[in-house]
Amino acid sequence: MARAYTQSWSPRSLDAFVLFAAHSAQQARDAIRELESTLTQTRDRVEQSRRKLAASDLLIDDLSNLICQSSPQQPRHP
Repeated sequence: MARAYTQSWSPRSLDAFVLFAAHSAQQARDAIRELESTLTQTRDRVEQSRRKLAASDLLIDDLSNLICQSSPQQPRHP
């Protein structure tokens, strides 16, 4: 069907269509590359945030342990 439709086009129209299609395809490839780059950067930031969170959790645990060790023990009342 597409072939029958394009057979009625002039060579100049077909050339223009091919150039338009090629340009559109290049724009799509560029957009995909940009999205892939953004995704990679986002993944890197997420991984960095995970590492910082893990380090913060360890620091909180260490501080909690220090607080527990340094606070005087209260005798328990039954």
